Amino acid sequence: MRTRIWSIRGSTGLLAAALAITSAVSGAQDAELGKARQNFVKAATMTCIAVQMKKASPVKCWLEYVDNRPMLLLSFEGLDKARHYAPMVLSLIGPQLCAAVLAHRNSASLALIDRQSNRASQYSCHQRMFTDWVRVKTERS
Repeated sequence: MRTRIWSIRGSTGLLAAALAITSAVSGAQDAELGKARQNFVKAATMTCIAVQMKKASPVKCWLEYVDNRPMLLLSFEGLDKARHYAPMVLSLIGPQLCAAVLAHRNSASLALIDRQSNRASQYSCHQRMFTDWVRVKTERS
């Protein structure tokens, strides 16, 4: 089950980011996992704000909950742009993401999406690299 928590659009993104931070640990059973998830959500918030401030349109950044775990998604127009932003994104969110994954294997994730080719790549903390680009299944209404 997917639930979109927020996306950055102008000044309303800051309010949405604050709401996402306060609700980040609502479902966490373990205090360590809850703290790790909260740190991930804060880092995800700052990542999206940083991307927005770079005025890197048409880069889209949002946080979703998939199966009760936070997932940061960044969407780009083309693989070149996605590859260009990946190191910056990892520098902003990598430690918090991997701490959450260490606290619980399925606790958080980061994915890059190329809208041109409809493919995505997910970051693996274990391998310290992004996975190969795979075709994204589209949901039909």
